Amino acid sequence: MSTTKAIAVLSLALMACNGNKPGTTSKGAQSAKALPKVDRSACEESGAQTKTWDLNRDLKPDLWKMYRGGALSCEIKDINFDGKRDLYKHFRGTQLVLTEMDLDFDGRVDLMRIYRAGQLAREDLDTNYDGKADIWKHYTNAQLTSVERDSDANGQIDYWEHYRDGKLARVGHDDTGDGRADRWDTSAAQATPSSAATPNPVAPSPDVAPAPATPPATPSK
Repeated sequence: MSTTKAIAVLSLALMACNGNKPGTTSKGAQSAKALPKVDRSACEESGAQTKTWDLNRDLKPDLWKMYRGGALSCEIKDINFDGKRDLYKHFRGTQLVLTEMDLDFDGRVDLMRIYRAGQLAREDLDTNYDGKADIWKHYTNAQLTSVERDSDANGQIDYWEHYRDGKLARVGHDDTGDGRADRWDTSAAQATPSSAATPNPVAPSPDVAPAPATPPATPSK
């Protein structure tokens, strides 16, 4: 698949982050969705100028950068140095458009971050590692604006958070299991922010993955 087509697929992923869901809105029933499938052809070494680095000096590559047409198209990292690729960063032009990360190092993506105009726009997380997203975080100008969660893993969103000026404004709860918010908590005493509802990742953040400032280069492939 060509780089142009790969970029088009990523563009569709970016378009998908418009709106308040996955599903409809918090006023209507919302069904949860699996993590979007991503075309990784831009991350293939075939047809690309690939540069590798050995970050922990064990004579095995831990960082790969693929260039196409002189521009960085993909960056891959082995975060925990187990020989498996855990982090994928997709670029369009000079901007980061998408990151994928395997949080529990089982070979499946558990965290996906979508960027718009270089800024974080949405996060999809699989916190129980069943291959399906169960938390969605939405951002405007890189500031958190809303969160949805499927708390019982039944494929239906049942928990909502809305933020105003970066602060939690209200929390919605589905008490009847119909995918709609039955009540909203607005007081600071009642509202519970997502920091309590969302489990902490078991691995470093993709944006602060361990790497020396100037990694030792190995011969390009």
